[in-house]
Amino acid sequence: MDVSYEAAPVSTMSVRLLPFLVISVLLFGCRHVEPRSPGDLLHHVVLCWLHDSGNSAQQAAIIETSRTFSQIPGVVSVTAGEMVPSSRALVDSSFDVGICLTFRNQADLDTCLTHPLHLAAVKTVLRPIVSKRV
Repeated sequence: MDVSYEAAPVSTMSVRLLPFLVISVLLFGCRHVEPRSPGDLLHHVVLCWLHDSGNSAQQAAIIETSRTFSQIPGVVSVTAGEMVPSSRALVDSSFDVGICLTFRNQADLDTCLTHPLHLAAVKTVLRPIVSKRV
């Protein structure tokens, strides 16, 4: 039994759309959006301006108090220090102290912000001497 098939005619519209279809598939197939992976860390940065700008004793108090936040569950690391002056126009060198807290996720940051150690530090050390924080 011989079976033969006859090719269906290809319309000119199909021929014109084929390159567009191939290019579209290739472009969208190459599209890559990097999802936040579970191992990524969350960095919370706080910049502080003192009422008495440049007061080294107050800067030291903020730095030392900030380092105690490493005792709060969920805090991976704490780094704090005085502002390093910059002559670059883009850089705002007007703050006194910078603090960077690192967490595994948003839930750990939320825990830190409501932890009694953090709340006490804000009330007794930071709020009395800090005029502005971002």
